[in-house]
Amino acid sequence: MIEKGIKLRYLLYVPILLLCGCASVVSDNSEKSKINLLGSHTIKFVGETSIQNANLLEKILSNHPEAIDTLIIDSQGGDIVGGMNIGH
Repeated sequence: MIEKGIKLRYLLYVPILLLCGCASVVSDNSEKSKINLLGSHTIKFVGETSIQNANLLEKILSNHPEAIDTLIIDSQGGDIVGGMNIGH
């Protein structure tokens, strides 16, 4: 009876561990964001936050001749570090 309980426990734990492992896989399938200039002082950022998209936004901002005072972000989320870089 004890052996049967141990086997049953493994049958329950293995799928749970596999699902947890799959959920923690990091993917680098981030899409490039759409970054549009609205007027001369506003930029709209649409897409997921990632380090690549933050670098793209920074490059666009550094090449823009006028100061940007408004950033509109439309994002479903993404990488936390990328989001923090975009906010900075």
